[in-house]
Amino acid sequence: MAIDFVIRNAQIAGLSEPTDIAFEAGRIAAISPGFVCDAPHHDAGGKFACAGLIETHIHLDKAGIISRCNLCTGTLVEAVSETSRAKAAFTEEDVYARAAAVVEKAILHGTTRLRTFVEIDPRAGFRSFEAIKHLKADYTSLLDIEICAFAQEGLTNDPGTEGMLEQALKAGADLVGAAPTPIRSLPNTSAASSTSPCATTSPSISISISTSTPQARISLSSSPRPSRAGTRGASRSAMSPSSLLCRRKNWSRSAAVSPRPASH
Repeated sequence: MAIDFVIRNAQIAGLSEPTDIAFEAGRIAAISPGFVCDAPHHDAGGKFACAGLIETHIHLDKAGIISRCNLCTGTLVEAVSETSRAKAAFTEEDVYARAAAVVEKAILHGTTRLRTFVEIDPRAGFRSFEAIKHLKADYTSLLDIEICAFAQEGLTNDPGTEGMLEQALKAGADLVGAAPTPIRSLPNTSAASSTSPCATTSPSISISISTSTPQARISLSSSPRPSRAGTRGASRSAMSPSSLLCRRKNWSRSAAVSPRPASH
C-alpha cells in the first residue's frame, strides 16, 4: 500500500471518536485511528468529513442578477417576467463570470456535483448555454456539472424554442427541463409609472372549458390587470388553476390541467 495523503483526526458518521483517512492514488485506502505512515497529512481537528455535497437544482445563468430586476410584489409571475427582461441583455462573458463566482463558492463548501438549469429560447439565445459549457470544462477537475436545457417560457410562447432545445442536446446539454405552470413572462410595458418602477401591469389568467371535450385551457387575458404592489402573494392565489377549476359543473377529471403544477 503506497499512501499518498492522510486526513487525520476527522469525525465521520458512525464513529464516536475522530479517526484518520488514508488515500492511495486519489481513493480512500484505509480508515483507522492513529494510522501510521510518512505521507503528507492534514489535521482536520475533529471536523466532520463526509462525501461531497450534491446540488440538484440551481440556475447558474441567472445567478447574481437581483440588482437588475425591479421586484415589488414578490410573486412568481413577477420574478419570471423580470428575468425574461434581464436575460435579453446577457452576454456569454457576463454569464460565465457570475456563474463562476457561484461555482467557486460551491466547491469551497464541499459541493462535488451540480445540476444547473440554463434557459434556452429566442430571447436568451445560446449565450448562457455556451458560457455554462465552457464553465463545465474549466472546472471539470473539481466539480461535475450537469446541464439541463430549460424552456422557462414554454414551447409555444416563443416559436423556435423546441428546435433550440434539440440543438442544445446535440451540442452538449445532458437533459431538458421545463415548468408546466400557467405563467408567461412578459417584459415591462409602457404602462409603468415614471415615479415608481412597480406600477406595472401583470397578466391575468383566464380559463375556458369546452363542453364537448374534456379539456381545459389556461391562457393569458388579452387585457392585463394592474398589479397590486405591496400585497405580497396576493396575485399568486388569485391565479391558482385549482381555485378556478374546482367549481365547474360537469368538468371531466381528465382535463389537461393539473391542480398541482409539477416541478422542473
